[in-house]
Amino acid sequence: MIETKLSYNPNFAVHPGESLKNEMEFLHLSQVELSQRTGLSEKCISQIVNGVAPITSDTAIKLELALGTPAVFWNNLQKNYDLNMARIALEKRITDEIAESKKITCYSELVKLGFAENTSDWNEKTKNLLRFFE
Repeated sequence: MIETKLSYNPNFAVHPGESLKNEMEFLHLSQVELSQRTGLSEKCISQIVNGVAPITSDTAIKLELALGTPAVFWNNLQKNYDLNMARIALEKRITDEIAESKKITCYSELVKLGFAENTSDWNEKTKNLLRFFE
């Protein structure tokens, strides 16, 4: 039996402020008006819309009350953004570490001992070595 793993890991991340900006445009709502509806400062709204500040759980609840969009929607956007940013950082680290990984000549021994999986892909080898050496 062959097991296939499917996953989608984009190499970009969209800040939830983009969705907030789109929602505000759709509702013809200015940052000042949203600030008044939520009780958040104009600066806070601006920072979220511009991708500088996150949407916290408290902010998500305030957006739910003001816009009618469930707080869980805003929380999921933020969680996915954070996860994608962490994944992108890891991929960059792996790319940066490949040269060091190529210096480790005992990889085949690690495979024989069951500490790493056999692969010819240097990205995978580097991930395996990072796991092994923690």
